[in-house]
Order: sequence, then C-alpha cells, then structure tokens
Amino acid sequence: MKPITSWGARRGRTALVALLVAALTAVIAYVAAARAPAIPGEAAPTPEMASVPPHSTLGIPESFEIFVDSQPRPGWLYILDSNDLLYESARVVLLDPESGKVEAQYSAGYDPAAVLSPDGSVMYVASTVNSKSVVRALDTSSGRVLLEFGVLHRLGSIAPPKASYLAVSGDGTELYVLRMRTVTPGTDEFSVGVFDTGSGDLLRSLRLPDGCGVGFFVSDPDGNKPQAVCPGAVAVLEIAPGASQAPRALERSPVGVAQTRGRLLAISSSGILSVYETGDVTPGREVNLQVGRPVRENGLIASGDGAMLFVATGENVASIEDVLVLDAQTLVPTGSIHFSRPVWSITPSHDGARLYGIERATGSVSVIDVVAGGEAKRIEGVANDPAMALVAP
Repeated sequence: MKPITSWGARRGRTALVALLVAALTAVIAYVAAARAPAIPGEAAPTPEMASVPPHSTLGIPESFEIFVDSQPRPGWLYILDSNDLLYESARVVLLDPESGKVEAQYSAGYDPAAVLSPDGSVMYVASTVNSKSVVRALDTSSGRVLLEFGVLHRLGSIAPPKASYLAVSGDGTELYVLRMRTVTPGTDEFSVGVFDTGSGDLLRSLRLPDGCGVGFFVSDPDGNKPQAVCPGAVAVLEIAPGASQAPRALERSPVGVAQTRGRLLAISSSGILSVYETGDVTPGREVNLQVGRPVRENGLIASGDGAMLFVATGENVASIEDVLVLDAQTLVPTGSIHFSRPVWSITPSHDGARLYGIERATGSVSVIDVVAGGEAKRIEGVANDPAMALVAP
C-alpha cells in the first residue's frame, strides 16, 4: 500500500495554465455531450461487467490508485473530493471521523456524483472517465468494480456538488440519475434515467418539468421514496421502483428540500418553511423561521432517522456560517450552531448527534456536537477540495 498523497502540498504546485486548459477541455466535452442528438426510443446502454481486480488504477494515473485499509463501519464518512475540478482526477475518501484516519480512497474521474446502496455495500459513482460518461458500482469493502455502464446526457456541474445527483431505490434494485439534454441553444430537457443496478440497463426515462434547472435528490428516512427536486420549475417528482408519477408543484421556489416520515418540507431563501403532508399539493402549514440570514443552496437537511432538521444560513452565497436545529415533528428550534470557519456543505450523522461541515478552502472537516452546540474537533488535510459527504449506514 502506498502512503496517502499530501493533497494540500500539491495544491500550490498546480500550474494555472494546466488548470485552465483542463477546465476548457472539460467544458467543451460537457457541452458536446449535452448537445448530442436524441436517440429515438433511447436504447439501454450495453453494460460491461468489469473484470477488474481490487486496487486497480481504473485508467486513472497511479497517484490516484484505490486502496482500502479496513472494512467500512457505520457512521464513517465518504467524502467527495473534486480535486479543484481538474480533469479526471477526483476521488472519494473514506474517513473515520472518530480517529481522523483516512481508511480508503476510490478514483472518481471528473465531475463525480456518488450515492450508497441502502446497506452501504455498494457505492455508485457517476463521472467522466477516459472522456466517457459512466456509472461505476464499487464494492466498498474492496474497491472492486462490480459493474460499469454508460449514461447519456448525465447532468453535469460547474461547481462541486452540495447534494447528490444520484439516488437508489429502497430495495436497491434501481439507480436514479439526473440528466439534461440541450434540444436547441437555450432550451434544455431534463429527466431522470432509471437504471437496473444488476445489469446497468436503462429501464425507463422520467421527464422532469421544463426549466427544472440543476436539481438534486432527497430521500425519506426509510429510503423508499426518493424525490427529484427541480428548483427552477418549483416542483418535485416522487420515484418508486416500477412506478411513474406526475411532478408535484410547490408553492414557493425552494433553496432546500427534505423528507421526514409522511412529510415533504421545502424552505425558501428567506426562511419560510412549507410543510406538505403525504399526497398534499398545497402546504398544510408554513412557518417563518426568522433566520436573519439567507438560507443557502441545499440548506435544509434531515438527519438519517428523520427526527431532526438542519437549516444552513450565511451571508456569502458560497458558504455556510450558521445552522439552526429544529425538531422535525414540531418544527420548534432546539439549538443553533456557528462555524468558526465557513463551510461548503453540511451532513448530519444518522441520529443527528453530530454535524459534519465540509471546508473546501482548507480540505478539512469540522465535527460539531449538536447537543453541546459547538465544535468537537477539526480534522485537517482530509482532501484537496472536498465538496460533500455521505454517511455509511
């Protein structure tokens, strides 16, 4: 096993010219993919079962090789490292937040999105690898590639993500991928591609409302009903295995959406929290949280058990400075948190007792004791450019 590269040390040595060239290459590839003509009936991509041994470099330079030091444990963090959006050099880092040790890393190509299977045994990573848009299913215990398949028109991003563009059904049989196809200049078509997790076959495509924008997925605490959120169209689409439903309009344009048991909650930038009971098309209740600062993008997060809500606010559009903690049932504030350094995204532990703030500027993770309302520790040098975290079930 080779030692972990010092990512902070490498940051200063990255040449500006190389960065600009790589970024321009990525943009050109992304635009070309988005404007590719539609395929009538869009046949399912041909899956390629990868006979790749553990620790393979998967076509990524050797410095980004996979290693797995120990078995993932519940509560560990999978941190998406976009690596300054350098072309095909991202990775996913597995961190033990108690010891602060990096236990594994997985190559993730360029512009990655990731999601875990319900039991955490498989991680799906959608990214650009060898100039192709693919999804790879990785065995989290070994790093072995179990399956690889192509994805047409995968939704890309010009900034590291704060929420996932992927979701998995509660029974683990279907993978949902946000997609965008440019029909004509200025006109984009948004959809959810539904793929079989066993074969990689495209099962169906679910059309999203026009003007959806850069959406994201949220799941209920039981993971049975992922919702595709369309901020631009002010709508959500509930998805279930083998089922298709019409998108549901929201009353207000949301900057964050979360699910608890039997409820869908959406929040505006001004802190108006709208509560939709199961099946309702209009909110049964609205609460003005009087947050004082704007709620940031993807700024409403539910704990894994659905018992707590976290509302992220900040003056700077690109950072989170404060978090308001709510009881998810009563919507009554139970505490507040202030980050000593602004963070890019937040992720709660399953029970909501810990809140993890991802610091892009320093490559660090701030660990917050939610009950005490303060920082328990900072884990520095975890990644070069971390974006968001997933919690191992």
